Amino acid sequence: MPLLGEPDQKLQVIDFSPDDSLMLTAELSTYSLREMPSGRSVMTLRGPELAGAHFTPDGKHLLCKHDENVSVWDANPAATVIQLGGHTNAVVGTQYSPDGKYILTGGTDKRVRLWESATGRLVKEAGTDEGTFSFATFSPDGRLLATIKLDGSLCTWEVGTWKLSTTFTFIPEVMRFGFSPAGKYLSLESRDRLQLCDVKGGPCRTVVYRRGYELGISVFSPQDRYVVTVSYNPTKNTEWGQHMDAEVWAAATGAHVATMKDHIAGIKDIECSPDEERAVSIGQNGVVHIWQLSTGVTLRKFGESYHDAFLVRFTTKGTRVLTLHSGPVNTDNGIRMWDAETAKLLWEADQGDQQIYSSGISKDGHYILTTRWDKTVTVVDTTTGHTTTLKGLTGPVYYATFSPDAKYVAGIGQDRTARVWNAASGETIAELRGSNVKLHSAEFSPDGKFIVTTSDDSVARIYPMKQFAPYDELLNMARQQYPEVQPSSDKPRNTKQD
Repeated sequence: MPLLGEPDQKLQVIDFSPDDSLMLTAELSTYSLREMPSGRSVMTLRGPELAGAHFTPDGKHLLCKHDENVSVWDANPAATVIQLGGHTNAVVGTQYSPDGKYILTGGTDKRVRLWESATGRLVKEAGTDEGTFSFATFSPDGRLLATIKLDGSLCTWEVGTWKLSTTFTFIPEVMRFGFSPAGKYLSLESRDRLQLCDVKGGPCRTVVYRRGYELGISVFSPQDRYVVTVSYNPTKNTEWGQHMDAEVWAAATGAHVATMKDHIAGIKDIECSPDEERAVSIGQNGVVHIWQLSTGVTLRKFGESYHDAFLVRFTTKGTRVLTLHSGPVNTDNGIRMWDAETAKLLWEADQGDQQIYSSGISKDGHYILTTRWDKTVTVVDTTTGHTTTLKGLTGPVYYATFSPDAKYVAGIGQDRTARVWNAASGETIAELRGSNVKLHSAEFSPDGKFIVTTSDDSVARIYPMKQFAPYDELLNMARQQYPEVQPSSDKPRNTKQD
């Protein structure tokens, strides 16, 4: 057997897996899993004052002892993690196809790659070596994949056969790109204009363009009847930033429908109602307007006393309005629910004085989350305003997202880890580590059975959720193994893989 460790270091063999394929060793305060018989380290265990570890009888997990608690770790996460390599620089974003069969990865190497999610097989790659970054996205129904290059090449492909479906001509220098909610159009946003392309083909048309103005917001109504845009003159400021009007356009023809001019402060966010009759918008001064899309006329106005607007949304049925206010540290941060007909404040959830980085809403609209500077994620029930705080990350939390069924939340933080929580109880389900590098995103698959993370080490990793739960029986086993200590609030972890 190869020599393990340096001659002047104390190395102990602690335990063997039941099938003798793995050996657990301890070297000073570091515990390692090693392959048998090669002795190669496949996983390193690190935790607060780790003082002991043993395999479970089935060899799938490790029961770990700390000075004041116990915890459960997956014995070999590398065996079930699919790694999507090939990028030559950081992987910064991913997108699953609606059916979950494929996954897109995009990196700072200016390339987009398409993979089979079940096997990790590379299907297609787009990008150039000349520095023109490629974008790609799936249509809402999953039938088409659209790809774009900033040099003016825009195509759609049939998913599965990968046959070229349609090519388009458009004005380049696109900054944002995607399908409309109902999938009828491709939306191309540049600094000063919005272009729409009918997915059936034909030239892309410019919907809005104003010389000297910049495009701030563009939002479709749910069935693609309207598109609402906000443009502003960057040289003209009011007390509350650039003054902006909202304009409504017919998506099918590009005809101008209405202008909403009632905001006295820069518009921060807009959403159209589910019935495509109304829009709700919030100004930088916190004032909310509900207005008619066909005329631009304000129907209700409220929220004057709240500043630092961040987000506004209709609930699923359009009967209530959710607002989120967030500013710098020590400002008034809060989530509030309003009656859309009476403008009555129904409840509010205080978010303290810590800066909010991002927010997300569950698919069914029943929960909203915020990520915060104070190393936590808050989950708020939109019916009652009840708040659950998710803890465990050791740095500010940059991003978090719900699983499709809203039972779990995945978040990433400055501490280079991703953590998965039970959204209702706040308990940690798993801690995900690839290499010791910055993580950029963590996303659930459409069926909620997998999580994919992206990171600076040029790899995206797919983790199966089934390896994270349930663990109550394992924690009971850990209590019996180490009766002198109590179980940690932390649930099983995936550790750094060597």
